[in-house]
Amino acid sequence: MSGAACIGEPVSWLRLERLALAELDAATAATVRAHLDACAACAGAFARIAEDARPLPRLPAVTVDATAPPWWARWRVAIGGIALAAGAAVALVALRPATVAPPPPGGVRVKGAGVVVVRLVRERAGVIAFDPDDVREDDRWKVELTCAPGGAAWVDVAVVQGREVAFPLAPQEVACGNAVAVPGAFRITDGAAEVCVALGPRAADREKLRGGARGGVVCRRLTASGT
Repeated sequence: MSGAACIGEPVSWLRLERLALAELDAATAATVRAHLDACAACAGAFARIAEDARPLPRLPAVTVDATAPPWWARWRVAIGGIALAAGAAVALVALRPATVAPPPPGGVRVKGAGVVVVRLVRERAGVIAFDPDDVREDDRWKVELTCAPGGAAWVDVAVVQGREVAFPLAPQEVACGNAVAVPGAFRITDGAAEVCVALGPRAADREKLRGGARGGVVCRRLTASGT
């Protein structure tokens, strides 16, 4: 939310985003709007969402260098053979620097921010799930970061499907805290995908990412939901 204090129970980011997209039923929308009329903190958050929330368009074709795998394929090679424990808490995988102790699952080390842990949030028909395994076209997605207050990290989100990649959100610097929502939400079309989050002390160069540079990246593989 904004710097002002909420007058009561804060409205969640995902509910505010659904209001911006006219996805709430009439009674719920009226309740939320009444709260916004009285609460400067939530009204400020809603204004931000109205400006930066954007749906993910159908993925464009990407020119791929035939002499080398794309950056996300190289990332998979870098962790090839690692056995992943079951469960959502360990399903996100991090690139691990060779010279330091490995960060926790779903985390990378970022200069000036320390260990940054990523969590993928899905809203489906009003139900929130953290680090889920499947995707439908009507789902809405957000990314949350957790890192020590006082630091900050630049974040870029990519959605990968085969050899195609799209960037649904603008690169942005996010101040550290507990479960901080990266501004903006997106949808994923065309079935199974991998959501990858690049983290660093400065904005990532997307062309370098496509060419193989990978800094700190965590990815979540999503299968197409049958329902």
